[in-house]
Amino acid sequence: MLYLLVILLIVVVVFAVQNAQLVSISFLGWSTSVNLALVVLLALCIGLVVGALWSWIKGSKSRGEVKDLKKEIESLGVKIGNLEKQLQAEMEKSQRLIAQGQRSEPNKKENEIK
Repeated sequence: MLYLLVILLIVVVVFAVQNAQLVSISFLGWSTSVNLALVVLLALCIGLVVGALWSWIKGSKSRGEVKDLKKEIESLGVKIGNLEKQLQAEMEKSQRLIAQGQRSEPNKKENEIK
């Protein structure tokens, strides 16, 4: 990351040195002469900020949907946990009933024999 930052800084310095001439800027009745490199870099920075804000605003809908889906996932996880507990209880109940049935079968056979 540091190497990328150094390379970017070198590119910016070379750009500024090669574009050092003054240019006239006018905006809403205000006029001044500024270094061309400064104008271009300032426009780039403004564009980056506007683009980032635009992306953030457009992404708010997606972030809201993700938040809602996370809540739904959590509630479904709780439901699954409850259903697993119920299933476990029913399995234990069925195993007890099977065990009781197996214990009572020999008693039935003995009663039939008598």
